Amino acid sequence: MSPPSEPVTKWLALVSTLAQILAIGIAGVWTYQKFMKTEAPSLELHPDVSSDLTWGRTHQADQCKANFIVYVANKGRTSFTVEKVEIRAWEIAAPGKVSKPWFWDVEKVKAQGNYFFDEEFREGRLSGHYPPGFSRHTAFSWPAVPRADSGLILFSAAVALRDSKGNVVTPPPFTDYWDETCGGGYSDR
Repeated sequence: MSPPSEPVTKWLALVSTLAQILAIGIAGVWTYQKFMKTEAPSLELHPDVSSDLTWGRTHQADQCKANFIVYVANKGRTSFTVEKVEIRAWEIAAPGKVSKPWFWDVEKVKAQGNYFFDEEFREGRLSGHYPPGFSRHTAFSWPAVPRADSGLILFSAAVALRDSKGNVVTPPPFTDYWDETCGGGYSDR
């Protein structure tokens, strides 16, 4: 049997080269799609912001103390930086005795303003670099809170972040915690 002619050899080489190019292209598309579905989401920021509220006694029977504890954790695989934490607190009169369930729109309360505390904390506390797996928490304390028979209190913490490239993260993650003044315990995390 004689070797294939030169045109046949060239044609077979061309087909082989095109098949290799096609295989590399298909492998590239498959790798990209797999990365976008499995790895890319884990590289997004995953800050976890939560809170707790504890009450304590004071030497005054008509007062209590409040500790609003804010937790920030990096649950992702990408670092971020906490630039500041804004703490706000509102006192709201409860409706008293009701005949049917009463809906309290926390977002509406926040939008109306009327807070008794509004402060930004930029240094210390929760600010700083958060590598993957890192967490911090701190308590914001009010040593004297007047007791109210039918009062509610809402605490909120908004955490301003920058990603590892320096971009501001919007909207900022936040946590709310509301309770009956001086006791009860309800969280919107």
